[in-house]
Amino acid sequence: MRLDGRTVRAAASVFLALAVVATADAAQGAGSRWRTSRYGRRGAEIWAEAPRFVAPTGKGYDDEYDLREGWGFGFGIMFAGSDNLGFEGRMLQTTHEALSSGRTWHIDQYFVGGRYMFRQERRVQPYLSAGGIYVGLEWQGGSDPATDFERLSGYGAYATAGVDYIISSRWVAGLRTDFLWMKYTRSIVGTDESALDDPRDGGSVGLSFTVGYRVPVWW
Repeated sequence: MRLDGRTVRAAASVFLALAVVATADAAQGAGSRWRTSRYGRRGAEIWAEAPRFVAPTGKGYDDEYDLREGWGFGFGIMFAGSDNLGFEGRMLQTTHEALSSGRTWHIDQYFVGGRYMFRQERRVQPYLSAGGIYVGLEWQGGSDPATDFERLSGYGAYATAGVDYIISSRWVAGLRTDFLWMKYTRSIVGTDESALDDPRDGGSVGLSFTVGYRVPVWW
C-alpha cells in the first residue's frame, strides 16, 4: 500500500496525541491530580475536530483554484500554563471540488498560536485564539506524482472565536470558527517547484465541532 503525505501526517498527529496521553499518565503517577472542584484549564488537552466545514475565500482562488465549500477533520493539542492562557497547535484537512475544472483538491492547514479563555470557573467557556498558519492546496490526479500532482503553499495568520462546554474533569465539547488570511508563494507541478512571481491571496472561513480529552494538571 502506498502511503501519501496526508496519510503520514494524520498518523503522525495520532501518534503525538497518544504520546501526550502516555506522558500525562506518567505524570499522574508521580503526584499530579485531576481538577474536580473547578473548571480551570491548567495542564493540557488533545482534541479531534469533526466534522469541519470550510468555505474558501479570496481573489487568489480563480480558474482551477476556485473551490467549492468542503468538509474535513483534524486534530489539535493545547498546553495551558494558567487557567485562561494556552498555547495550541492544530493539523486540519478538508476536501473541495473546483468550480470550473471539477478537480478534487485538499487543503492542509497547520496552526500554531495562543489562546485566551474567559469564564474559567464556569462550564461554558468562550475563548479567542490567534497565530500563524502554513497552508498547502494539493491536487493528486493519478498514480504518477511526477505528472499528476500539483500544490500551492504559503503562510499566513488566523483568528478564532470559539466556545467550550466542560463536560467533566476529563472531557470537553465545543464549537470554533476560524478566519484565515494568507498568500500562496510557492508552486509544485509534478516534480518542478518554483516561487510564484505574483503571490495568490487566499483565505477561508471554517467551522469545527470539537471533542477534547483533558490531561491531568502538573503541580
